[in-house]
Amino acid sequence: MTQEDEFLRQVMGISEKKDELVEKVIHVLQAGLLKKVPMCPFARLGGEDGLRLARAAFAVSLKFQSHDHTFSMLMQEYEGLEEDYDSLEGAE
Repeated sequence: MTQEDEFLRQVMGISEKKDELVEKVIHVLQAGLLKKVPMCPFARLGGEDGLRLARAAFAVSLKFQSHDHTFSMLMQEYEGLEEDYDSLEGAE
């Protein structure tokens, strides 16, 4: 299995190796989907199964639209923001 395949399995949530950063970013994206006003009823319609399906569809779109690098950049940005937030909390 290639490194790209393992990364996409992590995005789908089916990898044996859980990447904490991937999990956090997916959680933030799904929370945004659930709170988006015009999409809210449809996003919640499927419950947990719907969120798993949306996650799998997201991984497929990353693969076939060649946006896995873009998602990696988003993860790096999130990690930087998380570090900034942690340093602000420590300063208080």
